[in-house]
Parts: sequence; structure tokens; C-alpha cells
Amino acid sequence: PGFSKIAHLDLANNALTGTIPATISQMTNLKYLFLASNPLNPGPLPDMTRLTNMRDLSFKQSNRRGPIPSYLGTALTQMILLDLDDNHFTGTIPETLGSLESLVFLLLNRNEGITGTVPSAVQELPLLRMLLVDRTSVTGNLAVVCGRDRIPPIVSGDCDGLIPEIQCDCCNVCCADDDDDDDQCKDQVYLGQLDPVWENSYQRNFYQFAPKVIFG
Repeated sequence: PGFSKIAHLDLANNALTGTIPATISQMTNLKYLFLASNPLNPGPLPDMTRLTNMRDLSFKQSNRRGPIPSYLGTALTQMILLDLDDNHFTGTIPETLGSLESLVFLLLNRNEGITGTVPSAVQELPLLRMLLVDRTSVTGNLAVVCGRDRIPPIVSGDCDGLIPEIQCDCCNVCCADDDDDDDQCKDQVYLGQLDPVWENSYQRNFYQFAPKVIFG
């Protein structure tokens, strides 16, 4: 019963190992869950279909693999931040992510097993301000997001190199899979900071991903 009362859980950068407990599915009041940068045992995302209050979710660099679950776009409909960067996900980007009308930050980069295209519905998300798909195997183009009246300030893709994998006229970061010495892209990490503090009732004032990448 106590698990259901937890709203904020930040265990990022703690050198945690082992598996993710199944009891996480009982934490139905969770709004912020950060397990980023932990060398956990390889495995898929845990079952989070009951975590319908989720706002910010980060599994960056946590050895997650398998397909990106479609339920992220149907059950966790209040998400603002979804960070799956630097894992081993495979398959296509679920069309259901295009239903996340509150989503502002989507980080799918550095997952070479992600294939297919970025669904138009995802590119059309009304509040999107960050879309990262570099260092993946995503192809096609980002014409929809680049054609918006308000283009997201940060967009990345593998749009550089001898044979660009994706066409993107508005990318701030254009990477090339065939250039390991690409300083613009190598090890560039956007880590969403879990900054809410108890004095502010755990409400976010801003999202900071890097010293000069701050969204109020």
C-alpha cells in the first residue's frame, strides 16, 4: 500500500545493478521516475501501464532493450518528458506516441536498433520542443516537424555524412553514422534534470538538459 503514495522517485546515477522490481507497477501515484545512467541488467521496460499519472520518465543509459512499448502513448497520456536515450531499443517508433499531446521532450537518440520513420503524428505533437533521433537507424524525413509554424528549438537526426539516413532541414544537430570523429555528435548527452524540490511542492520551475539548454 505504501508504494502507491510515492510521487517522485529519482535513482539516477547511482550505479544500481540487478533488475527493476516488478513492484514498480504498484506505484500508481508516480509523476517523476528517473532511473537513468544505471548499469541495470539488460531487459525491456517494466510494465508501467498503471502509472497513468506519469509526467517525466527517464531510462537513459539503463540497458533497456526490445521494442518501445506502444502503451507509453495510450496509458501514460500526461507525459511531458520521455527519455529513452542511449539504450538498445529495436523496432519502429510506435504511432501511439503521437497521442501524447502534453509531450514536450522526446529523446530516442543513440538507439541504433530503432528503425523505420518518425510518425507524422509524433512530428505534429503541439507542444514538442525537443526531438532527438540521432544515432539511430531511423530513415525518411522530418519534413512535418520542419514545416511547423513553431519549429522545436532542438531537433537532431543522422542527416549528415556521405549518405544521410534522414532528411532534415531544421536539425540543430546533424550526425553521421559513418563519421566516428564527428565532434558535434560524439557523446553529446542531454540529461533531463529532476529538479523539483519539496519547498515548491515538487513542482518543476524549469527543465535543464545542459548548462545552456534550459526550458522554462
